[in-house]
Amino acid sequence: MPSPFQNILTASLINSSTRLEIRDPYSIHVLLLWEITKLFDFALWLSRDLARDLEKNRIFKEDPQPDYNRMHELARHAIHTSEMLEITLETLMAIIREHDLFFDDNTTLPKSIRTISRQTMRDLQFQNTIIKSLHSRSKALEDRLRNEINLAFNIVAQYDSRISVRLSKAMQMDSFSMRTIAILGLLFLPGTFICVSNIQY
Repeated sequence: MPSPFQNILTASLINSSTRLEIRDPYSIHVLLLWEITKLFDFALWLSRDLARDLEKNRIFKEDPQPDYNRMHELARHAIHTSEMLEITLETLMAIIREHDLFFDDNTTLPKSIRTISRQTMRDLQFQNTIIKSLHSRSKALEDRLRNEINLAFNIVAQYDSRISVRLSKAMQMDSFSMRTIAILGLLFLPGTFICVSNIQY
């Protein structure tokens, strides 16, 4: 476990306002999930700010040179975050299933423990909802970054197309000039050779 996260988790456990019910072994998962959710939320907002910076500073000038490396790095991190959130959701669903099985199999547990168990289940389901929301935000961020990368490619392609059209027009003008010189050469060079030949004799 990373040291900063370990310190945050330890502080949460020590904090008297944290509701940790030792009679339900799954209640520690709720606490752990709160801290994981905070980290995911922070990472998503940070990524969102970086994506927003890309959107606000789009390149529309005459010679566009987008920072494709930066765009792809941001997209890679967004994809990685979505993968981690998806795995977290699968793990959380497994925890919820095991929690159900544990308390369903132990029918002799006192009513007070069953009440605690229901509260833990509600907390786990609430965490599931929050992580699903974070996953949706992460997927939306992936789409935004994909959109920015596609837009950058399109802007550069349009610029390259405009340059190609200009080059084509310049080559047509150059071709026209060369034809004109060739025609003029055909018209005047034979007469020039004849004149020069007559002067030498």
